[in-house]
Amino acid sequence: MRKNVWTRGLPLLMVCVLGVSAAVLPAAQAAPARPLTASVFLLLAQETVELPIGSAGVMLRTAALSADLLRLCEQDSFGQKDESDLLRLTETALDSLTDEEKDLFMYNFEKQIVPFCDGVLAGDPVCLDYLSDAGVALADEAPGDRECWELLKEAVLSQK
Repeated sequence: MRKNVWTRGLPLLMVCVLGVSAAVLPAAQAAPARPLTASVFLLLAQETVELPIGSAGVMLRTAALSADLLRLCEQDSFGQKDESDLLRLTETALDSLTDEEKDLFMYNFEKQIVPFCDGVLAGDPVCLDYLSDAGVALADEAPGDRECWELLKEAVLSQK
């Protein structure tokens, strides 16, 4: 899984460079912190690939990763995307994974991330407790955007 270190590290490098550029440019301070792009989604996809199935810390890592996805769904830039945009975005990101990585991503996304995010949005106290244990604080009044999450979930699951 680690044979494409430079290829897999390229999106991270791009995001870091863009982040440094945004910090240097004064006009960029008004821009959303993490717009939903294929590069950002690929970083989250790679974290999903690496979720430790069946380990003691899997729920805490699932909570943190799920919170990142739900925060992306709250971004203004996400709300500007339609279903075809999300399909292209997820397809572009997931095409960067090897077949083995994509299989692991889809398994972890479907079996761990989806139930957890759905639980958070439904106000499931167990999921909310895991968020708290992981040191994650989502907005109390609206933890994530359900409609945007449903669109993203559907776009990802359509890649199976």
